[in-house]
Amino acid sequence: MRRLLKLLLLFLVYLIYKLGEDFFKKGYTYHASAIAFSSFLVLNTAIIFLGTIIKYIPHRELVIAKIYEFFPNVSQSVVNLIVQSLENLSAKTQIFTLVLVIFFIGNYLRTIEIGFAFVANTKPKTFPIMNYILPFLFGFLMLFYGIVDMTLDVLPKVLFNLHIYTPWILQFLGTLKLVINYLAFPVGLFVIYYFLSPVKISWNTTFAVSLILFLTLNPLKDLFTWYVTHILEKNLILTPLASILIFLIWLYTISLFLLLGYRLILLLESLFKEKTD
Repeated sequence: MRRLLKLLLLFLVYLIYKLGEDFFKKGYTYHASAIAFSSFLVLNTAIIFLGTIIKYIPHRELVIAKIYEFFPNVSQSVVNLIVQSLENLSAKTQIFTLVLVIFFIGNYLRTIEIGFAFVANTKPKTFPIMNYILPFLFGFLMLFYGIVDMTLDVLPKVLFNLHIYTPWILQFLGTLKLVINYLAFPVGLFVIYYFLSPVKISWNTTFAVSLILFLTLNPLKDLFTWYVTHILEKNLILTPLASILIFLIWLYTISLFLLLGYRLILLLESLFKEKTD
């Protein structure tokens, strides 16, 4: 058992070393910056679109809460300001922003695809048809996730009113909701990696790395919040801009980890291939 743990530790050290070596040698920061800027455009237009239609959505507070979960607590004031200030925009604005969302998502996915090609040391696809399909696929997945999540919130009350409510049902629905919430982000990463990769990758390795990234970024988000509340708030110059600053840094961090995660997939794929050969 001790020998197995030692081998596992050495394997993890090797993976971290290879990721760090590629990061400093190849310079992932340029593509990470491009992806972060593109994601900033997507998020702005997406939040504007959500802000215009959110008044028509039942249980709107649940939708807003889901938007907040993607960002560190300190940057949520930026999102809150945008959402609350855009609820009364016209129908023409809603249609226009929807077109912008689709355009910027296509541009965002193309930027990721070019970054993946750089990491894989190959050329991106010449006709990125998937970039125009994925926005609708993501929209369907988000809609399905929202419906399931809202159903799990309302279902216990319905069952209680029908007098078929038992404690084990509450426990089951709570566990199911927790599992779905934890799998939503890894599934989104899996779709990006699997469909935008310029080289063929296996689904099991891709999903495993997606889970690892989720488990890494989730506590990192709390670390960002701690840093701002305990360090930046003492700086009178940075405090008014802290939420915006962390918002942008967080987008850049996710973009950088996205590239590192793809490199980890390729590294694991090559190691497994050598082992089978």
